[in-house]
Amino acid sequence: MQVLYSYLRRVKPLRKEKNLTQIQLAQKVGITQGYLSLAERGRSGDWGTVKKLYKALGVSLIDTIIADNNLQDFPQRKKLRELIDFLTR
Repeated sequence: MQVLYSYLRRVKPLRKEKNLTQIQLAQKVGITQGYLSLAERGRSGDWGTVKKLYKALGVSLIDTIIADNNLQDFPQRKKLRELIDFLTR
């Protein structure tokens, strides 16, 4: 979950960089503004939500994961493979 929430917490700066409000991004993704607020703080969300948010922001989640310097230290390689498989469907 810690890895999931680290990607969710990156949404707010990405959203601000694109000059979008929470309401605008939430509408693009089909979630409520309240849910987005929780997700941006790492308090709620799942990988499906992360995938939708990054796509709506025009950011490649796969490239972000690969570029992440902590990738070499990821302790659960099987989980990472499952995640990448899910994200590329």
